[in-house]
Amino acid sequence: MGRQLALICAVVAAAALVPTGSAITKPQVFSVLDITVRDVPIDPGFGENEVPRVGARSAFTDALYKWAGTKRGARVGRAEGLCTFVKVDPSVFEATVYCTVNAYLPAGQILVAGFIRFAENSGPTFRLPVVGGVGAYAGVRGYIKATSIGGEDSNKSNIEFHLMP
Repeated sequence: MGRQLALICAVVAAAALVPTGSAITKPQVFSVLDITVRDVPIDPGFGENEVPRVGARSAFTDALYKWAGTKRGARVGRAEGLCTFVKVDPSVFEATVYCTVNAYLPAGQILVAGFIRFAENSGPTFRLPVVGGVGAYAGVRGYIKATSIGGEDSNKSNIEFHLMP
């Protein structure tokens, strides 16, 4: 028991010595094309043509591509996420979801989390905070700006990362 406690104290002390700054040294802005590969409701009774209930969840996997001008470039990663409906009002076509998304990129991973409000007039763009990362993105902060492209039912979005050290 004493050895375990000493080991835990040593690990905590070592962690306190690790710098908390970001691995990036200056602000970065870059965009990727996000194409939904799989979007799966994981709540029974929540289907494509049904109004979700509060607590309903959906998991998704998206492919991330470079932009080559206005065309899709090479695949550079993937995004995996889980969204939970926290407010649903079908009378005014409005819903609020809480999503966590992990973007896997060549230099590391970026974690995004926050609330998204969908309404009849909310437009095709929303922003979510970047809450951290690993690899080259360790300790990063900032936000993403996601804009749906190709129409209301499109599975494509431009994801613009605004990262700060």
